[in-house]
Amino acid sequence: IRSHHQRDGSRVFIIDYVQRIRMETENRTAEIARFVMALGELCKELGILIIGTSQLRREGRREMAKRKPTGFDLSESAFIENEASYIITLFRQDEIVRMFPDFEDSDDFNSDDEGTVEFIVCKSRNGMTGSVALWFKSECTKMSSRLGEFVESTE
Repeated sequence: IRSHHQRDGSRVFIIDYVQRIRMETENRTAEIARFVMALGELCKELGILIIGTSQLRREGRREMAKRKPTGFDLSESAFIENEASYIITLFRQDEIVRMFPDFEDSDDFNSDDEGTVEFIVCKSRNGMTGSVALWFKSECTKMSSRLGEFVESTE
């Protein structure tokens, strides 16, 4: 990251996904924590943005039959959540209903959400949390404005 930034002036980097970083240690959790902390320090030092993608914990996937994902559902979430300035999850109700038909009985189910992706800001160190619904075009993996307004979280 440092060499790309110096050579090309790159200011945004994407790591897909943090848990795939190879480490030669038996304490993977501690190494992920050190890696994520180092990324945070690098962002501050160079004034850059690093976007890290993460998968959900397996338990989190099962929980999605009952509710929408949160920052706590990320694998190694305690370390990622502590260092991250923002945590954003995407939620496709139609996919969840396909995988977990019982979701239709949950409080989060909305029959008007067919064909949408909910962009959920779970954590914002210096701002609001909440969500916005976007139209999702699966044939080209494109999202576009549906409502155009940010719905602030009441939590």
